[in-house]
Amino acid sequence: MTVRPTTSHLSTQHKFVAEHCKLSSWAVVNARSINNKLPEFHHFISSYNLHVLCVTETWLDSTVPNSVIAPTGYSVFRHDRLARGGGVAVFCRNDVSVENVAIPQCFEDIEVVCIDIKVKGSIYRIIGYYRPPGFSTVDYEYIQNSIRCLQHLCSTHQTVVIMGDFNMPLVDWDLYTGPDTPMYSAFLHFINNYGLHQYVSNPTRGDKILDIVQSSSDSLVNDMRVTAPFSINDHNSIVFNVNGNEEGAKTSSGNLDPFYDYARANKDGLRSFLANVKWDNIFQYCFTVDACCEAFYDIFHHAINLYVPTCHRSGSYSKLKGIKYPRYVKKLMTRKHSCV
Repeated sequence: MTVRPTTSHLSTQHKFVAEHCKLSSWAVVNARSINNKLPEFHHFISSYNLHVLCVTETWLDSTVPNSVIAPTGYSVFRHDRLARGGGVAVFCRNDVSVENVAIPQCFEDIEVVCIDIKVKGSIYRIIGYYRPPGFSTVDYEYIQNSIRCLQHLCSTHQTVVIMGDFNMPLVDWDLYTGPDTPMYSAFLHFINNYGLHQYVSNPTRGDKILDIVQSSSDSLVNDMRVTAPFSINDHNSIVFNVNGNEEGAKTSSGNLDPFYDYARANKDGLRSFLANVKWDNIFQYCFTVDACCEAFYDIFHHAINLYVPTCHRSGSYSKLKGIKYPRYVKKLMTRKHSCV
């Protein structure tokens, strides 16, 4: 049984967090083995009074029961690597409503854990992930399969939070760009295509950002801190507060406004329609740039209506918080508005 430290044993910083933090407190750590750091690990969890903790490189196997690694009052969901090293786990406080999300068997080799939780009035899909370092052909196949797995898990109306160690040290998180290589391109295409916002801006190992926190919400995090390692591991810890949104957790039944389902679009029909438009005849009656744009948009929207089906999302849903753009798109939009 783990004895929770009293406040007098905590550092000044930890006291403040433990006594005054009223928001949901989450963290991400790379442990490089939980077993040989259990006292420090449990102290870290209790000192920040964590609701959710994602741990990578757990180095666990089937001989280690959950009761050994989980502090009193916490549940753990884990994926152990069959060989030595690796592994990922997500710890949740027992007062958090949690449901395990099954990983399809075709992704059983991916080190990933997924749960749905309700905390502080909000519902989240939590994905914990670890990718071993390396950029070989085998590593590229792993990231490709990982992306397919993450796409499957991100197909939800809930707010998605992806935490873990992706071992992508050369990504520029200010611009969401990286080296022009297959691995980086595939990884960044997934992030940008899903409009994920990456919150960690300080190095987590050396001068590189390896451990990251991504979300489909750009207003998720209230206070992001990259702190010292909780023990002798070589990665800094990430601690942050999550903005609970009572209104966002309310559900409604019935249909939302229809939206275009581009995945089922008739792309050949759309391409053929636009290729056969007599644009010269259209534009000859347009005498300004605005008139040309309006004529083009009218035809293009007509083509969309013809060849892209619409659908409705029905049943319970979390209230959407508007369009979510990656940070580099927001910067470009800000620059555009400042020039107007």
